[in-house]
Amino acid sequence: MTTRKQRTIRARIADEAIAKVMQFFDGTLAQTLHEVLQNARRSGATSVAITHGRADGRITVSDDGRGIGDPAALLAFGGSGWPQDLRNAEHPAGMGVFSLARRSPRIRSRVAGRAAWSVQLGEDHFVGREPAALAADPGWDGDHGTDVTFSLLPTDPGWIPSVIADIVRHYPIPVTVNGRRPEQSDFLQDAVRTETWRGLRVGVFHSANPTWATPAVNFHGLHVTFPDLPQVHALPGADADAPRTWWTLADVADCPDLELTLPTRTAIVQTPFTAQLVDEATRIIYRAIAAEGQEPRLGYETRTKAAAAGITLPADPRHLTPWGPKTAYDSKLFARPRHPDLQHAILVDDDELDAAESQTLAWAAKESDTLGRYWETESGLRGYRWYDELPCIIGVNVHVRSGTETHTSTRQTRRDGECPFRGAVDEIELELLVKRAGCEAPGKVRIPASAALLSPEGGGTSEIEPIFVARRDAPIDRSAICGALAEAYFQPSFDSDADSIDTQMRDYRRRIAYLVTELLESREAAADADLRELVATCILPSMSGDSNIDIEIRNGALAAIHRI
Repeated sequence: MTTRKQRTIRARIADEAIAKVMQFFDGTLAQTLHEVLQNARRSGATSVAITHGRADGRITVSDDGRGIGDPAALLAFGGSGWPQDLRNAEHPAGMGVFSLARRSPRIRSRVAGRAAWSVQLGEDHFVGREPAALAADPGWDGDHGTDVTFSLLPTDPGWIPSVIADIVRHYPIPVTVNGRRPEQSDFLQDAVRTETWRGLRVGVFHSANPTWATPAVNFHGLHVTFPDLPQVHALPGADADAPRTWWTLADVADCPDLELTLPTRTAIVQTPFTAQLVDEATRIIYRAIAAEGQEPRLGYETRTKAAAAGITLPADPRHLTPWGPKTAYDSKLFARPRHPDLQHAILVDDDELDAAESQTLAWAAKESDTLGRYWETESGLRGYRWYDELPCIIGVNVHVRSGTETHTSTRQTRRDGECPFRGAVDEIELELLVKRAGCEAPGKVRIPASAALLSPEGGGTSEIEPIFVARRDAPIDRSAICGALAEAYFQPSFDSDADSIDTQMRDYRRRIAYLVTELLESREAAADADLRELVATCILPSMSGDSNIDIEIRNGALAAIHRI
């Protein structure tokens, strides 16, 4: 009986891969310099000198490292030739020199105790079409090290010093550029806390304003974006200068567990280690917050996660943001948070109210001088017992009486347009729908009001006239009513033919002013007020200060203009 031999396959480097090596790197000057500088660092260099000039169109990078012992390793695709301990620590791809493939590099090197050598490389050498000839280099000055000289390309940036400055800023070895020292600094120099974890230095940074900084890992001068690095955000606080955002950056010291994509190292490889790094970086942020000695407004979820990690954060300051009514056309500005009187505090959920309800509630609160009792809802505070136990207004109904007739305006009746009243009425009462902890159905609280808005949200720049009511016996500020109506119903048109928002708002408020005066006084009074407004805005600006003119209008037509 014969035994059939099992067929197998094995990974190998195909010849086609060598032919494509010039496509492994993007060919930019920045990436080329990164690769050359990384090789200098790995060779044990203690200093690097970069020289360049537009006149000869060449850049030279010289280091005092160990030198290249085996020149053949330069063109060994995937064979780095580095010592085993370095290969274990950094996983070098063995392809860095191929970043020079389009730049006609000349490489000179010497190992201590050996003769110096040089080689001139071209594209045919990198793709394996031709062998490269080594030459002795008796002019080498120094006991050991490597010089790499390569060409600038037409596609390189016009201002080379700025490219070099960016490349060497966080490079861990002293560098000179044309004999001068550029700025070099610790990647984590501004961190408020730094911890070392599994060969990484993790730094925590904070800002009083939300940051748009890109989370990154510094691989010996090469910044690799890593958006998974955590950020922790506080809620806006009473102290505008207090930190509101904490984030982390990581600096590689000796971290074999961190894997970067090869050969260009432009991204982090997702492994179990990266998830552990994110968790640990989050804990480091918590420890930084705990050590700062401040009391930031942190959301309930943040405190819960910190507690689960065994880190006690500062006590919650129990700040709330004073409530202000929403508008139909713009996002509202929030006041600075402060300590509330929790015994009398009431939350207002403007996500549940429309602009008309919100403006109506604000009107009544200002009249009764209770506006200071109302506070904004903040989802980040949900979970704190003190917050969850506060009553919260989630709706506003309006009860209206005129003579013997009554009407209850709810959001549904306003949408259906069922309100029989406009303008002056005898009595107005708001019915606040209040949600309380432990109660499924909202409670109802009635408060008096001198005015209320009874149209559905919207109306905008159209000719729709919003409905409002005002108590006859109350001294109503017509300007305030006009402002509330505009805030609740004005929505600018963004069509291509629409006028500016300011012009639209001015025209809308003028129509509202006419409506308010007509309903609360008479059509004649409204016309007179409208005419005065037109004169003030359209005629007076074109007259000199010493002009006196009588304008006479009869039967709807201009009769005469008399100069006095």
